[in-house]
Amino acid sequence: MQCFERFEELGHRPALIFPGRAPISNVELARRVALQANDFGSHKKLIAVVAEPTEHAVIAYLAALRGKHAVALLPSCNWQALDGFVEDFSPDIVCRRVDGRWRCLAETGRVRADLHADLAVLLGTSGSTGKTRYVRLSAAAVEANARSIGSYLELQADDRAALVLPFHYSYGLSVLNSHLAAGGSVYFPENGASDVGFAEEMRDAGCTNISGVPYSFELMERTGFRSHELPSLRFMTVAGGRMAPALAETFRRHLAAGGKRFFMMYGQTEATARIAYVPPGQLAGNTDRIGIAIPGGSLSLVDDNGRPIERAGETGELVYRGRNVMMGYALARADLAKG
Repeated sequence: MQCFERFEELGHRPALIFPGRAPISNVELARRVALQANDFGSHKKLIAVVAEPTEHAVIAYLAALRGKHAVALLPSCNWQALDGFVEDFSPDIVCRRVDGRWRCLAETGRVRADLHADLAVLLGTSGSTGKTRYVRLSAAAVEANARSIGSYLELQADDRAALVLPFHYSYGLSVLNSHLAAGGSVYFPENGASDVGFAEEMRDAGCTNISGVPYSFELMERTGFRSHELPSLRFMTVAGGRMAPALAETFRRHLAAGGKRFFMMYGQTEATARIAYVPPGQLAGNTDRIGIAIPGGSLSLVDDNGRPIERAGETGELVYRGRNVMMGYALARADLAKG
C-alpha cells in the first residue's frame, strides 16, 4: 500500500514511541519492516499476528502489508482466540510470543494458492451465533479509510497519537494506520485511561490527540483528566458505541474552551473503521447524532424495496457506500478465496 511505503522519505522523524526508550524512527521502521517482509517470502500467505502493543507486532503487521500477504490481527493475552483462528483458518505463519520471545513461525511447509489477490486484512467481529467471524478487508479499503480519516482530522507529520485502544480492534487500527499514513507518530502509553497518571503521561509524551471509546472518557472523568493542562493536545476522538450526551457535551465544552476539537464518530469493522463523524463546529446540540459521511463515502436512507427516502418521518435502512467497505465475512479458510 502506497501510504505505508514512504517511511524512508520521512527520515529520522519518530514513528513508534514507547515509554522509557528511544523512539523508533521512520528510517529504522522501514529497515525492520523490509527485513521482516523478506522473511515472510514472496508467495502470498495468511499471517496471524497477535496484536500486542509492541513494535514486534506492528512491524509484523506492516511487513505483511508490504509483502501483499493477508494478515489477521488477533487479541493479545487471549490464547483461545488464537487457537480458534488456527483451527478455522490454518494460517501459514503465526507471529506471537513463545517462551517470552517474539517469533514468526511457519505452521506448515505447504504452498497454497487459496487467498484472493485483493485480501489484505482480517479483523474479528462477533457473529449472531457468538462465534467470531472475520471481516475481509482489501488493501484498497485499508488505504482509503486511512486517507479519509487523515483528511477530516487534518493529520500532519507533527501529529502524535496516543494508542490507548488495542490495534486488533478496527478503531485502534485506524488510529495506527491514519497516523503512519500521514507521516505522524504513535505513542504506546504505559498508563491506561483509568490511571491517575494518564494525563501527565499524555502531556510529557507530547501527544496531540487521544482516541477512546465512551467508557474511556468515563474513566478519564473519574480520574480528573480535565483538571490537567495538555499544551500539545489539539483534538480528541470518540467512537465504538453511544456516548452519554451529557458527558459528550462536557468534553466538547472543555476542549472548545482551550481552542481544541472533539470529534464524535461512528464506524463499523465492516467499513474498515469509520463511516461518519460530526464536524466539531456543528457538535453543540448534536451529540446524539452520527453526523455526515467521511470523505469518499456516502450515506442514504432506503425503504424495503431499496428506493431512496427523502421525506422526514419515514422509517428506512441506513446505507453506507465507500471504498472502505469490506469484501465480506469469513468463517473458514475457504472463504478467503472469495472476492
